[in-house]
Amino acid sequence: MLLALPKGIVRVGCTARVTEVVKRYNDGRMDIVTVGRFPFRITQLVNSDAYADDQLLEGDVDFLDDCEHRTEACTQKELMRLYEVCHPLIFEGLSQKCRK
Repeated sequence: MLLALPKGIVRVGCTARVTEVVKRYNDGRMDIVTVGRFPFRITQLVNSDAYADDQLLEGDVDFLDDCEHRTEACTQKELMRLYEVCHPLIFEGLSQKCRK
């Protein structure tokens, strides 16, 4: 699973396990419920032109270690501050575009 934005895709995502098919549509699409599993980073897109054609993307990935480790409170606080600054910059206007 990757986040698709109007300007492209985010290069870090995770595998997902489908836990429920909520609804099936006549054109083959489905509304599903998933659980995120293993994080990965895209190293190369095999068919990068597919994104423009609204098709499924294929690529090579590196799986990332997903381990918890202790972080000092001041580091956690700084990471949260940076997240709160970066998130609006990355997703600016996305909710308005999705409503159209």
